[in-house]
Amino acid sequence: MTLMRATEFKHMTDSPIISPNRIDIKIRWFPPTTNAFKLNIDRAFYKDSQMGGIGGVIRNSHGNWVAGFREKIYALTHVMAELKALETGLQVALDRLLLRRLGNPVLRHNFRQGNKLADFLAKEGSKLNTTNETAILETTPPGATPILQADKDGVVTNRQLSVSTSTKLAMFGNQNVLRNDVTSTDAIITSTVATILEDRDATISPTNVVMF
Repeated sequence: MTLMRATEFKHMTDSPIISPNRIDIKIRWFPPTTNAFKLNIDRAFYKDSQMGGIGGVIRNSHGNWVAGFREKIYALTHVMAELKALETGLQVALDRLLLRRLGNPVLRHNFRQGNKLADFLAKEGSKLNTTNETAILETTPPGATPILQADKDGVVTNRQLSVSTSTKLAMFGNQNVLRNDVTSTDAIITSTVATILEDRDATISPTNVVMF
């Protein structure tokens, strides 16, 4: 189910943007709630060589490093690379008996600006010499500490998005969009998403999250 949602998200966000209205989004990393864990994943894919890297990190409710990984991979598409990152991240959680704590993971989209640590690990993975060998990171690797601290401090990045794109991302649980200050113009997002979620009888939990 999680892999299906990842593929569905990619198809939806690749569609044309038709709304000229744009809104300001404040982007940051959100920690899970107490006694929960969050897995963030990302990929770095280079179409010409069909090579790239994947990376991910599991953090607790304090934003502290629990475990991470990076890997150099071969992939035909960027979607394949992201699915590989998701699969590897869930396996790392399973190996550390954390998957039960994740419960039934909810897949959420996250902006790269709110996913900088996983983005860093994916790019570092693409630089490794060996392909398809997952490097498990028990502690924060060199270069990642400032990013980890910035996330813990709640550092914000601003970005403008169209209303149509924001609505799509909210449908996939993007916390930055859902928690954004809503103006009269932006109210379309809240009402549209609420209707869709009600129709699906879906619940978006802020605690058990797989983000990319």
